[in-house]
Amino acid sequence: MKVTIEIAHRAIADLKARLAKSEVQVYAARKHPLAKTKALTTVLDESDAEIAKMRAELARFEAMLEAGP
Repeated sequence: MKVTIEIAHRAIADLKARLAKSEVQVYAARKHPLAKTKALTTVLDESDAEIAKMRAELARFEAMLEAGP
């Protein structure tokens, strides 16, 4: 059981790192002058949706870990 919990902690840490990286990239892209174009706006909106999914997945993992076996 301890190994499973350690794996879960690693998965959560990895997800948090990926989420932070994605948020920084989208934030930087929105600051770019081309961010006003329709195509880039669409891509950034899709990225925001993916980030929201990652946040939900992270919350689910953390809740499962806190709930225990």
